[in-house]
Amino acid sequence: MFASKEISLDPIGIQGSFSIPAIPTIERSCVSRFSPKECLIRSPNGDPRARLVLTDEFDAGSYGTLYTAFRDTHPVVVKRPRLPEMNLLQEGVLQYLAHLVAVAEGIPWAVPNVFDVCTYGPEVWFTMERVYGARCPEWIETGVKGDQEILLFLAQVALLLATLEVRLHLDHRDLKLSNLVICPTPCTIRVTLHETLWTLICPFQVVLLDFGFACLGSEALRGTPWVNLGDGVLPPMDPCPKEGRDMFHLLVSLLGLPIFRERISQRLADTIDRWLSSGPKSYGSMARRWSAHSWSYLVSSQPSFSIPSCCPLAILKDLLPELKGFLSRS
Repeated sequence: MFASKEISLDPIGIQGSFSIPAIPTIERSCVSRFSPKECLIRSPNGDPRARLVLTDEFDAGSYGTLYTAFRDTHPVVVKRPRLPEMNLLQEGVLQYLAHLVAVAEGIPWAVPNVFDVCTYGPEVWFTMERVYGARCPEWIETGVKGDQEILLFLAQVALLLATLEVRLHLDHRDLKLSNLVICPTPCTIRVTLHETLWTLICPFQVVLLDFGFACLGSEALRGTPWVNLGDGVLPPMDPCPKEGRDMFHLLVSLLGLPIFRERISQRLADTIDRWLSSGPKSYGSMARRWSAHSWSYLVSSQPSFSIPSCCPLAILKDLLPELKGFLSRS
């Protein structure tokens, strides 16, 4: 969608237009800056962009801290790096591009919009749309009664991942439960992928968060990544996208949750085990035995990693007979 052209990043406070391969070369001088004394974000030329007032810290991870804030009069979320050297510039750009893809496909809720990428001293922050909903573990505990909700959830995530892979060559690479939010708003998704129209009717919306480890691949899909986040954690030459990686991480994360295993039928458990099987390897049994899913990142970081049964489109095809009346293709 964007590979062969330059994209203006002026809407998020970065001066100029850039091709995807040029994203890692964006200089700080092109980026807006935040002035805490004025509570203003100023464009690179010094003009005011927006008033920004941070209100409260509400989530802290290993690499970033999230704050609630007001951008002018609108509630937003600000992401700051835990350490100044953890530059969030490329993450903000990747999330913005993913949101543009979602908007173009009629699913704008799927990736929160980015409003500003800005510097604050040695740090780079970004502001984004605030999402109101339940994190996936909470939703499973309070909102899931049986297989159908889980199947609809998996179908919506698979459609989103397939769309980002086909349109943007993007792998999320950190698709764990805490990076998904469920909003109780009914939706209908219609996305054409490889000349096939997929339609999903769902009683809720799924939102994908945290692109801090994402990568954007080359035209050939298996070449050196154009953009490779997660320096020092993921291999610098990690092929992107990798076949089945993101759904593999999600399914392993689900099976590591005891209440999820309690809520699903044996039939669905067997289906997930089949998806997580690759030759003689049975990752489903490993996920049940080791509830911490960090081992799955070691597995997927291997250059030769591939699990075709976890490809989003393969999973969607498997879900067609299970979700008659909700999921279709034409």
